[in-house]
Amino acid sequence: MTTAWGAGQAGGPLGSIWFTAIAAIGVILAAVYILYMFQAMFLGPVTKKVNERLKDLSVRELAIIIPLLVLIFWIGLQLLNQALAPIDPAAGGVAYAAHIGGFAAGLVLILLFRKHRRRSHFRYS
Repeated sequence: MTTAWGAGQAGGPLGSIWFTAIAAIGVILAAVYILYMFQAMFLGPVTKKVNERLKDLSVRELAIIIPLLVLIFWIGLQLLNQALAPIDPAAGGVAYAAHIGGFAAGLVLILLFRKHRRRSHFRYS
């Protein structure tokens, strides 16, 4: 948003105070929508009888999810830094592109070499 504001102040064709205002309103409305959706899904009352017996996450599940969330956040930062490389010469570079390529290659290799296991079905009893 500050880029649109700066381009408008410099007399550029792609920026103005109106574009900045519309972008800011869009960000605020998106945040309101996401928070409303989160409240409706996770903080509301239990409406189905079968869901009353569900337990919260166990320690084992948290031990798996927390590192995955940290990795997802870190990969997002890598992608953002690579996207900003044309704007800021200090950002990006070969190292960031190599990390992103390594992540992509790792995902492809995991899909190619994984063993196909029989999946068990969970039953509610």
